[in-house]
Amino acid sequence: MQEGIKNQPNCPKCGSMGRISEVIEGNVLFMDCPKCKRVWLSTSGICSECGRENIFPSNGLCIDCYAKKLSERGITSEVK
Repeated sequence: MQEGIKNQPNCPKCGSMGRISEVIEGNVLFMDCPKCKRVWLSTSGICSECGRENIFPSNGLCIDCYAKKLSERGITSEVK
């Protein structure tokens, strides 16, 4: 399903930042635009720390690397 789908966090119609409606099959994201209501498929971004897909529409830390960074600073990511 991923073939031909590119990482596109912004709406292809109006350029607004999209939001994830659903994660489909691995790193494929079903996106929608809150401004113009356009829907599209995007791939997730890449973690800047470990290089794996991060399941977010843009590049940045994945959840595991984010938790590790917090832990290194003595901050727990547990919800109390």
